[in-house]
Amino acid sequence: MSDLICSAVSCIYNINGVLCSARNVHIGIKGISNNIEDTDCETYLNRNLKNTLTSIVNTNLIGEVKQIVSSNEIEMSPQVICDAKQCTYNSGDLCVAKRVQIYGLKCEDSRCTKCEVFVSKS
Repeated sequence: MSDLICSAVSCIYNINGVLCSARNVHIGIKGISNNIEDTDCETYLNRNLKNTLTSIVNTNLIGEVKQIVSSNEIEMSPQVICDAKQCTYNSGDLCVAKRVQIYGLKCEDSRCTKCEVFVSKS
C-alpha cells in the first residue's frame, strides 16, 4: 500500500486537506495516455449527504483510528488501483509508488483531480 497525500479538499474522503480516508483509491486514465493531465481519481466524491452515506463502505476506519493516535506518520494508506498501464509505478493494475499525491484544490468532480506521481514508461 502507498502513502497517499491528497489536496482535493472537497472530496468526502479528504481529511485536513492532506490525508485520504478511503480504503481503496482508483486512478483512472483517458485511453492509453502518457500524459499526467489525463489521469484522475475516480474515487473522488464531492461532499454532500448522499455521498457521505455511500462512502462509508470504502472508508478506512481502522486507519482513521490509528491516524488519530499517530500524528508523526501517515497511518491511512489506501490500496491504489491504477488503470494507467503506461505508468512506471503500475504493477498488475496496482500502484507500487511509496508515496502517491493527488491534487485538485477546487474540485466538483473527479475530472479535476490528477495523479501527480504518474511517470510514463516511455
